[in-house]
Amino acid sequence: SSSESTTGIIFINGINNIDREEQLKFVEILKYRKISTFDLPKNCSIIVTAYDLENKPIAEEIYSLVASVWGVY
Repeated sequence: SSSESTTGIIFINGINNIDREEQLKFVEILKYRKISTFDLPKNCSIIVTAYDLENKPIAEEIYSLVASVWGVY
Protein backbone atom coordinates (compact mmCIF):
# COMPACT_ATOMS: atom_id res chain seq x y z
CA SER A 1 0.00 0.00 0.00
CA SER A 2 1.08 3.61 -0.38
CA SER A 3 1.35 4.09 3.41
CA GLU A 4 4.06 1.43 3.55
CA SER A 5 6.20 3.25 1.00
CA THR A 6 5.90 6.63 2.73
CA THR A 7 8.69 7.46 5.17
CA GLY A 8 7.97 9.72 8.11
CA ILE A 9 10.60 11.81 9.84
CA ILE A 10 10.64 13.27 13.34
CA PHE A 11 13.30 15.96 13.63
CA ILE A 12 14.36 17.00 17.14
CA ASN A 13 16.66 19.98 16.64
CA GLY A 14 19.06 21.15 19.37
CA ILE A 15 17.86 18.81 22.10
CA ASN A 16 20.63 19.97 24.41
CA ASN A 17 19.30 23.53 24.35
CA ILE A 18 16.57 22.53 26.80
CA ASP A 19 16.89 21.50 30.45
CA ARG A 20 17.75 17.91 31.28
CA GLU A 21 14.26 17.28 32.67
CA GLU A 22 12.71 18.47 29.41
CA GLN A 23 15.12 16.30 27.40
CA LEU A 24 13.90 13.24 29.27
CA LYS A 25 10.43 13.74 27.80
CA PHE A 26 11.88 12.46 24.52
CA VAL A 27 12.89 9.06 25.98
CA GLU A 28 9.47 7.62 25.15
CA ILE A 29 9.85 8.56 21.49
CA LEU A 30 13.45 7.36 21.19
CA LYS A 31 13.31 4.19 23.27
CA TYR A 32 9.79 2.93 22.71
CA ARG A 33 9.00 4.68 19.39
CA LYS A 34 5.72 5.89 20.89
CA ILE A 35 4.01 9.20 21.50
CA SER A 36 1.54 8.78 24.33
CA THR A 37 -0.48 5.68 23.36
CA PHE A 38 0.36 5.88 19.65
CA ASP A 39 3.10 3.74 18.09
CA LEU A 40 5.26 5.42 15.48
CA PRO A 41 5.20 3.82 12.04
CA LYS A 42 7.99 1.27 11.56
CA ASN A 43 9.39 3.27 8.64
CA CYS A 44 9.58 6.53 10.64
CA SER A 45 13.08 7.96 11.10
CA ILE A 46 14.01 10.03 14.15
CA ILE A 47 16.78 12.59 13.72
CA VAL A 48 18.21 14.32 16.81
CA THR A 49 20.68 17.19 16.62
CA ALA A 50 22.74 18.85 19.33
CA TYR A 51 25.24 21.69 19.31
CA ASP A 52 28.05 22.81 21.65
CA LEU A 53 28.09 19.55 23.61
CA GLU A 54 31.02 20.63 25.78
CA ASN A 55 28.98 23.44 27.33
CA LYS A 56 25.49 21.95 26.99
CA PRO A 57 25.61 18.17 27.38
CA ILE A 58 22.85 15.78 26.42
CA ALA A 59 21.19 13.82 29.23
CA GLU A 60 22.84 10.38 29.49
CA GLU A 61 19.47 8.66 29.10
CA ILE A 62 19.01 10.38 25.73
CA TYR A 63 22.61 9.95 24.61
CA SER A 64 22.42 6.20 25.19
CA LEU A 65 19.47 5.95 22.77
CA VAL A 66 20.97 7.74 19.76
CA ALA A 67 23.81 7.01 17.37
CA SER A 68 26.53 9.67 17.35
CA VAL A 69 27.92 11.29 14.24
CA TRP A 70 30.50 13.95 15.10
CA GLY A 71 31.75 16.81 12.99
CA VAL A 72 28.83 16.91 10.59
CA TYR A 73 27.60 20.43 10.00
